[in-house]
Amino acid sequence: MISMQEAIKYVHKHSEMKETIIRNIENTLGDYNNFNKFERDILKRIIPFYSWYRTIFRHTIHLAKENPSRCAMTS
Repeated sequence: MISMQEAIKYVHKHSEMKETIIRNIENTLGDYNNFNKFERDILKRIIPFYSWYRTIFRHTIHLAKENPSRCAMTS
């Protein structure tokens, strides 16, 4: 088993792995920093929790496309 420090050093040496890890984290948890100007300046100010709604909506659409039977069970 490798230590956390060794794993971090390995990832820093391999930039393609770093990008893959970041992309997987953003796909799983959502990217709460990547908004266009309209979303950032208008929607986030007038709709409470807009960033969460946007992320959960994307996850819901992904679930419906990738696992329609699971989606059907929840409705």
